[in-house]
Amino acid sequence: MDLLLAERFPVPGGLQVTEERFTISEILSQRAALHPERKAFTYLHNGIGESESVTFGQLHQSVMNLAGYLMSKNLQGSRVLMFYPAGLDFVKAFFACLQAGIVAVPAYPPRKNRSLGRIHAMVNDCQPAAILATEAIARDLERNFNEDSLLNKIPWIITDGISESGERSVENTPEPESLAFLQYTSGSTGNPKGVMVSHLNIMVNSYNLHRHFHTSGGTCSVLWLPQFHDMGLVLGVLQPVYAGYHAVFMSPVNFVAKPVNWLNAISNFKATLTGGPNFSFELCSDKISETEKSEIDLSSLQMIFNGAEPVRAETLNRFYDEFKVCGLKPGTIFPGYGMAETTLSIAVLGVKHKRLYLQVDGPSLSKNLAVPVEDGSNESLRIVSVGVPEGDTLIKIVNPETLLESKSGEVGEIWVNGLSVAAGYWNNEQLTGELFKARLSNSELAWLRTGDLGFIYDGELYVTGRLKDLIIIRGRNYYPHDIEEVAGRSHKSIRKSYCAAFSADYHGSEQLVIVAELERTFLRKPNTEEIIRFIIQDVAGEFEIQPYRVCLVKTGSLFKTSSGKLMRKAIKNALFNNEFEILAEYISSVNPGYYSENTEESTSVLDFLVKWVSVELNQGEEVNADLPISAYGIDSLKAMELTDKTKSLFGFEWPPYLFFEDMSIQKMAEEGENLR
Repeated sequence: MDLLLAERFPVPGGLQVTEERFTISEILSQRAALHPERKAFTYLHNGIGESESVTFGQLHQSVMNLAGYLMSKNLQGSRVLMFYPAGLDFVKAFFACLQAGIVAVPAYPPRKNRSLGRIHAMVNDCQPAAILATEAIARDLERNFNEDSLLNKIPWIITDGISESGERSVENTPEPESLAFLQYTSGSTGNPKGVMVSHLNIMVNSYNLHRHFHTSGGTCSVLWLPQFHDMGLVLGVLQPVYAGYHAVFMSPVNFVAKPVNWLNAISNFKATLTGGPNFSFELCSDKISETEKSEIDLSSLQMIFNGAEPVRAETLNRFYDEFKVCGLKPGTIFPGYGMAETTLSIAVLGVKHKRLYLQVDGPSLSKNLAVPVEDGSNESLRIVSVGVPEGDTLIKIVNPETLLESKSGEVGEIWVNGLSVAAGYWNNEQLTGELFKARLSNSELAWLRTGDLGFIYDGELYVTGRLKDLIIIRGRNYYPHDIEEVAGRSHKSIRKSYCAAFSADYHGSEQLVIVAELERTFLRKPNTEEIIRFIIQDVAGEFEIQPYRVCLVKTGSLFKTSSGKLMRKAIKNALFNNEFEILAEYISSVNPGYYSENTEESTSVLDFLVKWVSVELNQGEEVNADLPISAYGIDSLKAMELTDKTKSLFGFEWPPYLFFEDMSIQKMAEEGENLR
């Protein structure tokens, strides 16, 4: 390097950081010294009202106290699992691990009395020395863990109150190149991948995000993203400290149960920065009423990012059309692209972008060629621009077979190089070598293979799909999310965003398979013949391909990652292992080689519960209070809605996992009355 790190990646606010202390821990220390009374984080209880806040000075002291305590347990250099609900306890514990030189492993706390398969896989992979948690989480899980032969050997450390007790000084300076945390990517429980993120990765990616979003001490963000997930962790927890601004956050549960909470918080705190995955914008457009819109003011927003899953132009346009009445300014929504393997961001559409999306020829795209066409073309597709990289990040489009750089206008695999790219996967040298140390046929520079397909046009990156999920039938390429979009809107009974498309071998050739969930309101008497006919008709008409097999499954069947992405491989495996309850299916009797061109007032908890289950889960039919709610097919989204509704009516809330237990509705109501 010709320039020192601190010169290449200057920290906003004029902070002076030496090479040896080029870490986010040093940034927190300096922020606390420069403006100790400035608010750092505010957590909103139930998505409304200010529950608790912490200043930079208070946060730093809490972190040092907890870091000193953890160091007294001789955990330096070890991995520790972190089980926390949304809140400030996670923030303090995470920064304490960074300060103490302990490798944090954020994880979603498993549900009580539920499968521990994913936790088993993570434990086997990273061999944690301890579990950090709040007392409430430990109380819920310790019994399950104590009865487990693998997990009962791991000691628990309850951090409640430790960060506020005593005055500890920590004589430890983490090195920039040292490992900071492991970010386990969503995926199979049998093959976990822990991305090794260093302190240097954090700093460089924070610099890139600062450049993308123009953050400063005057920024205010409002987010609901899970803190254990890469976007919620890096952008929601680390970035506010890096740039020195106030971050407001709420639990994902409180957003999903009532999306208006998110926009109300933006309005109340006059946020300038917010964002989330594509589905969150769809949810707001679907769920927020005109009356609720009249009380929302979004005029303070300067940057809204959309990332973590395929970004759709229709979603962006619809969200703006729905909420411009709330003062939402045009040109404030910016698609972005990133992944845990690059710490977080790779590219984001900037304020000086050329265009929001590009209209390309569909048939040409199926042949890996991006050919721009005029708007309105019958066979055209809209591909959203995700902008350009920042800092030292480089992007190349590469032919995945020849490993040569693709020509201009060609679709290929997206390869990334830069100091925000992580070191690889923990304890997996083979996969690290294959994906993090890839080389072009004519170059020795190491690149990260993202597994995503895309092209560069007019200097901006366009993502078209996933390489491993690409459907290739009769020599043509089909992108599963495009087929899923068409199939998903073909009939009103299909659950939005819960339709999976993939290819499978039938009679020696690859054929298209579609698995679709039905909306719960249509499960009682679905017209399955009509639904299947509409799917086949719309997919064939749009893509000139005949689905070979179409399966309709009940609500809550299809697997998704924590960020809302369909797990197509897991869905495919479950289908062929007969793990789905299939409501109806179609299997073509045509030879696979054939191709056709034509193709709310309640006085008691019991009264409320019975009415709610009847209306929301049982088509208005009579409900048996001796049965558990799970007997009526509640899913996690409905569980969140029920929790929020109970809180608003009766002032208490059940843990959502209770709705999936065998406790009868009558018994739940009795326990609820005791809590009122």
